[in-house]
Parts: sequence; C-alpha cells; structure tokens
Amino acid sequence: MRARSGPVVPTVFVGKPLARRCASRHPGRMATPLTVSIPHQLGRAEARRRIETGFAQIVNVLPGSAGTCTERWDGDRLTFRVAAVGQTVDGVIDVGDAAVTLVIELPGVLGIIANSLKDRLQKVGQLLLTKQ
Repeated sequence: MRARSGPVVPTVFVGKPLARRCASRHPGRMATPLTVSIPHQLGRAEARRRIETGFAQIVNVLPGSAGTCTERWDGDRLTFRVAAVGQTVDGVIDVGDAAVTLVIELPGVLGIIANSLKDRLQKVGQLLLTKQ
C-alpha cells in the first residue's frame, strides 16, 4: 500500500458548501404564512372552549406534531409552537364572535405543503366548530 500525501478531498463537494448552495437558490426565503378562516355560529365563548378542548386535533394535522408543543392563551388569542426534527411551526389562533382565524408560519421547505395543509386544517376546524 502506498501512503497518500496531503489531505483527501471528496470531489462531490466541489464549490460552495451544500447549505450555502441551497440558500442561494432562494435568497431571503423564510417562512410561508398560511391563513385559514373558519366561520361559526357558536359565539366567542363556546368557540374558544371548543378550540381549547380540541387543540390537539389541530396540532395533529401540523408537520412535527410528534415533537414538542407549547401553547399560551392571551384573551381570545392562542399562540403556539410545534417543533420536531429541526423544524419549528409557529401559529396564532384568534377566536372571534363569528369566525376563528388560524395563521401558521411554515418554515422553508414545508411551504410546499401549504395548500394540502390548509385544506386539512379547514376540515378539522369545521368539525370542531360545527353547531351540535
């Protein structure tokens, strides 16, 4: 066996490091905001109660739902964060007299699933807020 002189440099990584190459394709790209408005006829107090008791159903729709979740109520506004596998999804749920509005920030590549996620959140929200 012959000994090599000098460091071994893999030829696969010629040029910019991977992180910089990917970031340069989408400069300034941060989070994709996703807004879902769900009308209801429950009144503010009942809508809030249903969101409080059914929040786990909403979180289960989000990417990373198997990770950690924090939530905080401030009046009729719920602020939450779901984090798993290096991704963090931040969101706010505003409970109004006639509608509940969800605003969720999908980081980077999760923005590609925004449309399908919006449809699923709409369905879960409607189930929670349907008058029974």
